[in-house]
Amino acid sequence: MSSILAHNLHLEFDFSYTSFPLVSLSIAFGVWLVWKTWKLITISRASLPLPPGPVPLPIIGNLHQMSVTDQSSTFLQWQEIFGDLVYVNIFGTPTLILNSYEDAKELLGVRSQIYSDRPRLSVAGELVGWNRSLVLGKFGERHRTMRRLLARSIGGKHAQSFRLHEEFAICTFLLNLLEKPRDLKLLLSQLTGSVVLDVAYGHQVKSGHDQLIFWFRRIVQDFYDATAVGSIIVDMIPALTYLHSYIPFTSFKKTVATWRAHLTETIEHPFSRVKEQLRNGIARTSYVAQHLSEGPLDFETEDALKYSSFNLYAGGMETLAVALSTFFFVVTKYPAIQQRAQQEIDNVTEGKRLPTSNDRERLPFVEAVMLEVLRWSPITPTSLPHRLEVEDIYKGYRIPQGAVVYSHPWAMSRDKRSYTSPHEFRPDRFLETPKEPDPRLFAFGFGRRICPGKHIADDTLFLAIALTLATCNVTKRVNEAGDLIEPIPQYTMGVVAHMAEFDFEITSRSDDAIQMLTAAHTQLGE
Repeated sequence: MSSILAHNLHLEFDFSYTSFPLVSLSIAFGVWLVWKTWKLITISRASLPLPPGPVPLPIIGNLHQMSVTDQSSTFLQWQEIFGDLVYVNIFGTPTLILNSYEDAKELLGVRSQIYSDRPRLSVAGELVGWNRSLVLGKFGERHRTMRRLLARSIGGKHAQSFRLHEEFAICTFLLNLLEKPRDLKLLLSQLTGSVVLDVAYGHQVKSGHDQLIFWFRRIVQDFYDATAVGSIIVDMIPALTYLHSYIPFTSFKKTVATWRAHLTETIEHPFSRVKEQLRNGIARTSYVAQHLSEGPLDFETEDALKYSSFNLYAGGMETLAVALSTFFFVVTKYPAIQQRAQQEIDNVTEGKRLPTSNDRERLPFVEAVMLEVLRWSPITPTSLPHRLEVEDIYKGYRIPQGAVVYSHPWAMSRDKRSYTSPHEFRPDRFLETPKEPDPRLFAFGFGRRICPGKHIADDTLFLAIALTLATCNVTKRVNEAGDLIEPIPQYTMGVVAHMAEFDFEITSRSDDAIQMLTAAHTQLGE
């Protein structure tokens, strides 16, 4: 028995020994095959062309062709020459512009796992502190935490719990506007600020000189300045941030310190006040109060809550104001549209009550007016930049790792393949069969960077339009010669497209309308 066992062991040993070179050879061949395949793929990728675009200059690339104030116009010119995908080089940074909805949906939506990062912005991000926010923060766990917190409170159907906040702010706005129609821009800012601050912190704005609104306006302007061309130069040469402020070209550091102080004060103050109100049992319903009242939060989650709450204002204040400014422009310029929408509202309410969100399905033309406002004058002509984390291939083109990617909503809104007569304001395009594409698909961003407050914004915009039409008449102003002043659309382009001020008149539709508006305001404010 022992001899048989020994013989078997000997055979097993011999088998392993004799097969070792074969196993080694197989492993080596497998490694070589993987390396060769990777090499071929790499060579194949490298041989693919970049998307078309203007010829860059040495060092600065296409920087000299970028408009300081109106990037959208430059992008539109390039689209006419090079098509929907345009590739440029900005001081060595590969940059891709997406002019069509389908391309933006595929890259920023379907492939969002690799397209959701933000480029490094040394001034606005690291020095001022916006890199801790949802707007400029890196795509990662903190970003996911902030979006998760927001989704639990204001996402989807959760947004409905804040409708009373919206209705109170809109009633306040309309009563003030009827008294001071020349203050439209200021009152729109107060309206949108009131809605967002009430939703975020339970803060009710009761005067035109609210301290919190002033602080938030200030940091929004700081953000625009921190992302302007002068700051971008610092972003391209990060070494400047490490030099002392007395050295030439570094005086910006003193300004940055002021911006950072503004941001810190604006974030900390309302958040701390909600905590104190909760301790005293007097906190109103709000995004911050809801999460803080659920129990102690760890440091990272509380910090994410703090920064996501201020982002509600920073992201929503001007966007709503811009959309409503466009609405007042179009009902001034196109009285037939206003009259048709008013008739639809009167058929539903019979003039005995104010319209509410519950009437929305029965007000299809009012809804179409709102959609056409978003399409005809996109709030953000170009998106905030995304950053590609790994090299990608799309439509036979190579997109380099680290590429900065912009979507271009203005081009999407003017796409003749999607919209007939795109320069015309025509709400019926959303009522006809087949309907033309809903502009909300691109108005609020894409993928994992889509605006988390879009449901609040959508509700507020519809309610503001419906309540204005139900209670007010907006008409063209008459000049000294007795002629009607025809409003002309003019914009100041930037991160958002601001409609220039225009002349109009506003009056109440009836005494009953004013009484209903006043009664609703009193009841909602109790």
